[in-house]
Amino acid sequence: MKDIVGTWRLVKTLARGDRVVAPFSTSCGQCFFCRRGLTARCVLSQCLGVVGEDGRGLDGAQAELVRVPLAASSLVKLPKERNDGTPLADEDALLLGDILSTAWSTAERAEIRPGDVAAVVGCGPVGLLAVLAALRLGASAVVAVDGVAYRREKARALGAIPVPADATAARAALDELTEGRGADAVIEAVGSSSALDLAIHVARAGAVVAVAGYHTAATYPLAMPAAYTKNLTLRFGRASARAQIERLLPFLLDGSLTPSAVVSHRLSLAEGVRGYEMFRAREDGAVKVVLKAG
Repeated sequence: MKDIVGTWRLVKTLARGDRVVAPFSTSCGQCFFCRRGLTARCVLSQCLGVVGEDGRGLDGAQAELVRVPLAASSLVKLPKERNDGTPLADEDALLLGDILSTAWSTAERAEIRPGDVAAVVGCGPVGLLAVLAALRLGASAVVAVDGVAYRREKARALGAIPVPADATAARAALDELTEGRGADAVIEAVGSSSALDLAIHVARAGAVVAVAGYHTAATYPLAMPAAYTKNLTLRFGRASARAQIERLLPFLLDGSLTPSAVVSHRLSLAEGVRGYEMFRAREDGAVKVVLKAG
């Protein structure tokens, strides 16, 4: 890899003052995995905001200045305007780097086809953008499951059918739409065993359950009888955001996707702690909090 690393010593594709977006994980663009679009598993990849026990890693991006290694291959230059001449909003571009790419790639891994009835378990920022992705991919209906009323209402505003976080209620809503089969595709956007259990429960036979939620438990008692009996496919993993950005940017430029629709609060960097507290406590209808420098 020494020869490859040497090619990044001078960044020639970007200039001072360029407007760029960074994916949440860096990538070289040349290794085995990058060449296959799996930039999340680049052999030199690092994630912003992740520092290991050995002290190695990258600081987070909630700062006035951000260091992004492998800049030439990681950063994507942004146009100032959309196709109609209006400005490309910072907030729309910002969400390309993480939650929109995560939501979209998970919807694709769920193999949503035109006319499918999809289920999204969890209506946080990723889940809400997964609703938009599922509809954009052609789903005829999306059932959005969440235990928080205001998040369900946000999902409704984005075009979903909201259902409380109850396995029986969710399955009943999906059965009504599918002649009793269950969801054709399921996106789990929570990262808990109970959410994954619910996702497996509402899926029809032969469905794909794609997981966007970040599961941190070392072990999980997978509902094997249900998964086996239904011939389910389960897909996990970090989104390859860098590979998705260039694919999704045209949708922002033509106005067919507006991810900033999930932004509920705009705070200064100095108010960052308050933003996290608000989101964690689910106060004031917090869905996605954007922090702005200056």
